[in-house]
Amino acid sequence: MKEFRVWDKKRKLMYRGDEVSAIHSNGILVIVYDGNDYMIMPEDYIFMLYTGKQGIKGLRIWEGDILRYSIDGHVQSSLYVINDMVEWFEEMYDADPYCRWDDVGEVVGNAHENPELLKKVD
Repeated sequence: MKEFRVWDKKRKLMYRGDEVSAIHSNGILVIVYDGNDYMIMPEDYIFMLYTGKQGIKGLRIWEGDILRYSIDGHVQSSLYVINDMVEWFEEMYDADPYCRWDDVGEVVGNAHENPELLKKVD
């Protein structure tokens, strides 16, 4: 199974995939957090997948993460939000056809917990 995390829009909390105890057929999630069960309606959460990659400091890169990326070892000044890994790689490849997956850069936050960083995204 793919690794995932969940952003709770109402509580403003990020849950790890192992905190999700059930996903009902109607989309309702049951979260176990601080010893309590919480139900989250589909319109109240954002589901994010792990990309399978890590940033230069070893942090996992998830959908919704904000990166300061690197091209050929040169860290760029602009930030980028990972919304779709294929789209991101295509954009990086267009900027530098020699872009490698190990040029992903540094995770500096995510769009949900650090919305102030979105002002710095190109």
